[in-house]
Amino acid sequence: MKVLIISDVHANRPALNAVLANVPSYDLIIHSGDILGYGPYPNDVVERFKELNVISITGNHDRAVLSSNFDFPEIPTEIVYWTRDQLTDSNRKYLEQLPLEKSIEIDQTSVQLVHGSPQDPDEYVYPDDISSDLVVDEDILVYGHTHYPIIVSIDGCLVLNPGSVGQPRDGDLRGSYILYDTESGAVELNRFDYPRKVVTEKILQSQIPSDATTYFDGS
Repeated sequence: MKVLIISDVHANRPALNAVLANVPSYDLIIHSGDILGYGPYPNDVVERFKELNVISITGNHDRAVLSSNFDFPEIPTEIVYWTRDQLTDSNRKYLEQLPLEKSIEIDQTSVQLVHGSPQDPDEYVYPDDISSDLVVDEDILVYGHTHYPIIVSIDGCLVLNPGSVGQPRDGDLRGSYILYDTESGAVELNRFDYPRKVVTEKILQSQIPSDATTYFDGS
């Protein structure tokens, strides 16, 4: 089975469409949180997740849209409020039923899905922070949140961060994903480009603060 592993789509429909077009074939998609936030296509992305039966958990931006318990800078906060106003009832219900973390079995391989870390859903674990604290009982740990891709094996546990589909932060403006083949054990990190200008123009046409374009054009 070929598993497409993604994270942090952040309401970026063009990037999500691009990653799906970039992958030659896959049998299952798993996503480690932050469907929403920053981007101007919240309903489109949630609808696509539902159509594709993506296995997903919530990220901190998803939870912020669903509750008042968050502490973001000014622009991300305004985007949260805007997203709340845009989100349909059915898409809100979809988000509400997503778990904070999830353990799944794929072809006799156990996978733990978290957003931040196994200890804290909001913890940022950057490449320099990699340690045995990420080791879980499952064969594979998949996490997101940092938007920095990582593939590393620690004490027999394969630790994967696919980076971000919709809002990369590692200095490469291309989105990233991991393709995992359960039969061969092959793990591939891939980058792809998408029409960033389409996203920034959509932001400028909406009531999202215009400064939000900087999250996508690298300025």
